[in-house]
Amino acid sequence: MRISILIVIMMMYCATAQVSARGTLSINYTIGDSINSMALLDSKIVVGSDNNYIYLYEDYTNLKWSHNLGDEVNSVSISERYVAGGTVNGNVSVFDHNGTLIFQTKLDSYIPKARVISIMDDYMIVGTMDGFVYAFDILDNEMLWRVKTDAYVVTLNLMDNEIVAVSDKRIFILDMEGEVMRTINFTSNVYIRSAHISENYIAIGLSNNDLVVVNLFGDEILRKNLYDNIGVLYLYGGYVAAGCRDKRVYIFDLVKDEGIKFDLSDVVVDVAMMDGNVVAVARDGNVYLLTLGGRTAYKYLVDGGESRALLSKDYLIVGTSLGGLYYFKLHRDTRLLLFIGFVMCIVIIWAIIFMIRSIRY
Repeated sequence: MRISILIVIMMMYCATAQVSARGTLSINYTIGDSINSMALLDSKIVVGSDNNYIYLYEDYTNLKWSHNLGDEVNSVSISERYVAGGTVNGNVSVFDHNGTLIFQTKLDSYIPKARVISIMDDYMIVGTMDGFVYAFDILDNEMLWRVKTDAYVVTLNLMDNEIVAVSDKRIFILDMEGEVMRTINFTSNVYIRSAHISENYIAIGLSNNDLVVVNLFGDEILRKNLYDNIGVLYLYGGYVAAGCRDKRVYIFDLVKDEGIKFDLSDVVVDVAMMDGNVVAVARDGNVYLLTLGGRTAYKYLVDGGESRALLSKDYLIVGTSLGGLYYFKLHRDTRLLLFIGFVMCIVIIWAIIFMIRSIRY
């Protein structure tokens, strides 16, 4: 009986964590040119722009510093120690959180508008449009190695003991010394259009419109053929979200192999997920806050089309192609929270009564 009570309480807690949110526009301002990339760590946001600048914001909205990197900033990254930006002409610059330049290098090819910079401790990897993955020691200011993949790097991620790099043809799993431990291959007549890497899974959008999710050993977890090009992907928890050219967002449960879809107003250009919420951005500037329960919680039209989105526990942040930076404050569904709280109180009271009776008898 006590185990049953504990299970019920845990279920109520999990339900609270998955409560959907609604958003209200909190702050809106512009940095003057297209926002190409954004990254989030806790309440710190790094932004890269076409105006050659990289920006670091603290507490979401307070600009701490900005630096001119000399060319359009296509990719950014933030870790506990560092902030990095890569430009269209191949410059990679690393700063500490106070804005002091720590490391800078020039690569042979340009940095794409993608998640191709990843940092852990003093170790950084960078992917380029000529298919190379570079590794650097930031403090020693040196290149450790570089590895050729295929035509170009789609995305990559640096983990505890290995590196995952997705090229246009396959997935590379490398050790920290740059040795290829294994590759995950697909049929020769398709290429990889989009990808996202999480701690346990890799999601791939293939040119034949197949959505494929594999684990780090290449075991296939999910495969779905969608109706059009898969432009953007996002993995979170046990779910994957896919944004497509057919103006739809598809969300699949990796365990139950079930999915839902949402119809948007235009081609989907970005998606992100966190704690039961999904943000999707359409090419016409409409931003949608969706729920895993199949509901559209919020919709807002921003001032730019090819926008980027981030999702935290407090804010939905959108950076637009016209330089607009929007902050939407997220509010929990109060009525549902009150209901869950009421049920939890009943369960706790019931548990206390049961324990008192058990002691008495």
